[in-house]
Amino acid sequence: MWLPIVWVAAACVSIAINGSRGLPQYFLQAAPALALAAGVAGALTLPRLPRVWRVIVVALLAVAVWRVNDFTKFAANLSYDARYMARPADRRAYLARYGGQRDVDKFAALATWDLGQYLRARTAPSETVLVFGFSPGAYVYADRRSATRFFWSRPVILNFNGPARGYGVDGLLEDLEARRPAYIALQLHDWAPDVQDSAAFFLSQPSLSAFLQSAYHRVPAVEGFDVWERNDRGAAPRSAAR
Repeated sequence: MWLPIVWVAAACVSIAINGSRGLPQYFLQAAPALALAAGVAGALTLPRLPRVWRVIVVALLAVAVWRVNDFTKFAANLSYDARYMARPADRRAYLARYGGQRDVDKFAALATWDLGQYLRARTAPSETVLVFGFSPGAYVYADRRSATRFFWSRPVILNFNGPARGYGVDGLLEDLEARRPAYIALQLHDWAPDVQDSAAFFLSQPSLSAFLQSAYHRVPAVEGFDVWERNDRGAAPRSAAR
């Protein structure tokens, strides 16, 4: 009984502590708590209402759910996923459906997969890499550790908590100098026109650009990413792609 109330309160306190920073994921934690609280409230309240009011409440909820959801798209995606589960051979064709077809797409599932496979095939498990953009899934596909705590680029671009040590461009540079990633992959198209794209931002920062140009060289890799390899990796061990 008290769990939904405590959960909602804790989520609100956490959101208030984080404040307004332009990063919407802070608010996601409240969604399951609010859903649970609404369910409990409904279970306690509906049986006490007259039948006509119960019908009205259910109808209003149904209309609200219908208004905020695209059920046609949901059905199409569900059908597509079911076909892939039945015949999972062509993973590339499956991933190509999700992002990358439009100029406004910030994420491309296929490009993220390709980057992960590229990094996995060319690095040892002990090495780190940097994927600076909106494609942290590449770390999972590559099974490699990030060279920085910033697993996506937007906090750096927005200078999140910038005055504090360890944040912003200076914080990212500290991480890179300490861990010297084997590869640095800069996403070419992700945030514009809201803010600079990740690659353009990284290369426009004098300290980051100097670090990159002094110890790395550009290599052909995956469409959508500007990839750089560390200069001293000539004899570095490689692992086989899976």
